[in-house]
Amino acid sequence: EKIMSQANTIPSPYNFVPLNTNVHYPEWQNISHDLPHEKGICGEIEIEIENLSDLIIGDAKDASLEYQPCFKVDGKPAIPGTSLKGLIRSIIEPATASLIELNNERFAQRNLTSATNDYMKVMKVNQTGWLYWNQVSHHWYIKPTKAKYKTIRHNSRTNHNEKTTNTDVQETLEDLFKQCKNKIERIETAKDRYENIHQAYPTIARKNACVKVISDKYLVISNQLEGSKKAREFLFSDPTDEILKVPEKVMQEFLYVTSKKQTEVANEHWNYLKERVEEGIPVFFNSANKTITSFGLTKLYRLPYKNEIVDLLPMSYKNDNGAMLDFASLLFGTIKDTDIKDNKARKGRLNIGLAQMNQNAQFKTYQKKLLLSNPNASFYPAYITQPKITSSDKEYKNYDSNGVISGFKKYFLHKSLKESNFPVDKKGNENTGVSKYVEVLKSGVKFKSKIRFHNILPEELGAIIWAITFNENPNETNYYHSLGMGKPLGYGKTKLKISGMNIIANNGFEPIEQSDYIGAFLDYLTNHDLLNDKLAALKSMYRSEHKHDSELNYLVLDPAKEIDQFKDAKKAGCQLTSLDYSTELSEIEAFQKGQEKLKQEQEQARKANLSPTDKLIESINNPPEQNANEFFKELLKSAENTVLSASDKQKVSDAIKQTDWFKVKNTKKKKERKIMLEIYVNVKKMV
Repeated sequence: EKIMSQANTIPSPYNFVPLNTNVHYPEWQNISHDLPHEKGICGEIEIEIENLSDLIIGDAKDASLEYQPCFKVDGKPAIPGTSLKGLIRSIIEPATASLIELNNERFAQRNLTSATNDYMKVMKVNQTGWLYWNQVSHHWYIKPTKAKYKTIRHNSRTNHNEKTTNTDVQETLEDLFKQCKNKIERIETAKDRYENIHQAYPTIARKNACVKVISDKYLVISNQLEGSKKAREFLFSDPTDEILKVPEKVMQEFLYVTSKKQTEVANEHWNYLKERVEEGIPVFFNSANKTITSFGLTKLYRLPYKNEIVDLLPMSYKNDNGAMLDFASLLFGTIKDTDIKDNKARKGRLNIGLAQMNQNAQFKTYQKKLLLSNPNASFYPAYITQPKITSSDKEYKNYDSNGVISGFKKYFLHKSLKESNFPVDKKGNENTGVSKYVEVLKSGVKFKSKIRFHNILPEELGAIIWAITFNENPNETNYYHSLGMGKPLGYGKTKLKISGMNIIANNGFEPIEQSDYIGAFLDYLTNHDLLNDKLAALKSMYRSEHKHDSELNYLVLDPAKEIDQFKDAKKAGCQLTSLDYSTELSEIEAFQKGQEKLKQEQEQARKANLSPTDKLIESINNPPEQNANEFFKELLKSAENTVLSASDKQKVSDAIKQTDWFKVKNTKKKKERKIMLEIYVNVKKMV
C-alpha cells in the first residue's frame, strides 16, 4: 500500500526508451567488406573496462546448471567480446531508430479487477462441454453438455447464493466425500483433489477424472487461483450428440496458455486429464455462430489476447522494407533473413575482442544464490505505452487494444546491491527453484579489449564512440554502463574508457579527432530528425543514481500474506514513473543551437567569398516568397550594374532560363514574369 500510494506509480528497476515514429534506413545500403567506400575508415579502438559494482558474467557453456561459474580464460575472469558487442549495440539501436529485437509471444489474460471489464463480459456467457480427440480425422472437437453447469460448495460454511439457487445445489463436497483423507478445500491443485477422492472412493462411477456425485452430474474440479480462497467447484451433465470442431488456431492458443512455460499448475492439470481423452475432458468454452473461439479448464480460464507483441509495434517497425537494413544491422551485421532474393544477411564490419585482465591483476569471487529471471511482458501497465489514467477512468491499453509497446527496456543503475526477493507460495515458503548459485566477481577489476573495424563511415565510428563515452569526459562523467546478469539487483555497473585509437582512412586523408567523429554522428542524427527526446531518454537511463535505490524494486506477490501488488496497481491505474531526462534534453538543445550558429557563420563566410556572378545567380535561384516584385526590380538593377565577362553573362542567362519564375505561365504572376524577361533581355544584350 505504501508503494502504491506514491503518486500512483509502479516501482520498477527498469523503464523504457520510447520508439521513434519510423525506422531509419541509412543511404549506404550497399556498403560491404569487399568494396572500399570513399569515406570508409579502418582501424581499432582500445578500451578499458572497470566493474564499479560486483559483476556476474556467466559461462554460457554451463547456463543450464544450477551453479553458474564466472566466465574465465586461463583461470582468470574475462568478458566475452559478444557481451561487449551486445552492450554497445543495445545503445546504438535506439539511438539510431533501428529495429527492435523482440521475442514474439501471445499472452493470455485473467482480469478479475472488475466485473464489467472486457474479460469478465466474455466469461459471463461461456458454455460447458466435453473435449475429445478424433483419431480418424485428427482434430479436436467439443460436445456441449445437456444442461447448464451447476456449482457445489466445499462446505456448509460457504455462503449459499440465494440469488442463483438454480445453479447451486444444497449438498456440499464435505458431506459427499467424508471418507477423504484430506479435506478437498485445503488441497491446492486440481490433480491432487481428484486423486484424493479417487483413493477414498475407488469404485465410484466417473467420466475421465470427474466422479459422478448426484443424478447425472459429474464433479469438475479446477486449480485454486493465486491469492484466492476457492469456495465452489462445478457440476457438469452428460454431453449431447452435437459436435463443434475446435479450430487449429484456438487449440494452439489453448496449448500455449497451458504450457509449462506459462503455468506449471495448469500444465499439470491438462496433462492429467489428457490421459483419458477418449472419455472426454471437461471444458468451458466460448463460441460464435457454432464456431469455438476459445476454451479452458475452468470458468475463468486464461483468455488469449487478440494481438501478439509484434502487433503492437508502430507500422514502420512491422513493415518489411524490402532489402533495406537499419543503422545497427548494417554496422553489426544480421542473419535475420538469409533469403538470397532479399539479400538481407549481412556481415558486420566490426569485431570486439575478448576483454582480459592484466596479467598480474588480483581478483576475488564469491558465490551467491540469486533470482535471475526476467519480468514478464504480459504485465501491460508497464510494457504498453499508457494514456494518462485518472481515478474515474482506469482503462489500460492491453494486448487486445491498438496500443504501442513501451520501447527498448533498460535497467537503472543502483547505488548498492540488493538481495533477491524469492517468490513465496500460499504457506509462505520461498520458491528457490527459479534461482541459481552464481560466481560473482568483486568490484574494482580492470579489463582491456579492442574494437576492430573495417570500411565503416565517420558517422558509424562516431556512434561507437558515443555509445562508449556518451560524449562525456571519462574522468568527470556521471554516466556508466550495465553489463552481465543481475542488473535489477544492482550488479554490473561498469565504466568504459577509450585508451587509444588507430585509424586509417580509405582515401588516405589524415584521421580527424575523436570529438569530430562524435560530431559527425550527432550531425547525422540532426539531419535525420533523430537528435530528439528519445535520445535524451536513452542517455538518461545510464546516468548514475537516476533514481533512489528504494524505488528500484519489483512489485510484490505474496499469497501467504494476501499481497498482490500487481493486482493493486491495475486497480489504482498505476503507471511507470515518467523518465526525467531534462538534463540530457538541455544538452541536446544546446548542441543544436551551437550547430545552428556555426552553420550561420559558415554560410555568412561562404557568401562573403562569392564572386559577383555567383551572388547574382544565387539571388536568381532563391527569390523570396514575399515582395517578389520588388525583389526582381532590385535584381534587374543589379544585373544592369554588374560587370560580367562573356562566360559569366552566359551563366546568368542560363540560370534565369532554368528558374520557375521564368518558365511560369500563370496569369497571376505576369508581373514577375515580365520582370524576369526584362532581366533576361538585358543579360542577352550584355552577351
